[in-house]
Amino acid sequence: MEWEESGDLMEVASKCDVVYQTRIQKERFGEKIDLYEEARGKYIVNKDVLGVMQKHAVVMHPLPRLDEVKHLGIDMSLDHVLL
Repeated sequence: MEWEESGDLMEVASKCDVVYQTRIQKERFGEKIDLYEEARGKYIVNKDVLGVMQKHAVVMHPLPRLDEVKHLGIDMSLDHVLL
């Protein structure tokens, strides 16, 4: 299986069939709170991201959710499914 790493969520989201989003887990950073704050909020799935995704694409999230998936203001009748 081929893969590549990218820092551009918009570019990647436009090419994917599935986006699997998880929260940044603060408890895993221990005393390195500065690294947590740097990572937190970096990749947020919002209406703009949904707008570049393919019509058949799906967003999956295992919960619990913080602010990495912005559900307010997103038309839930879109073909994208938020789990």
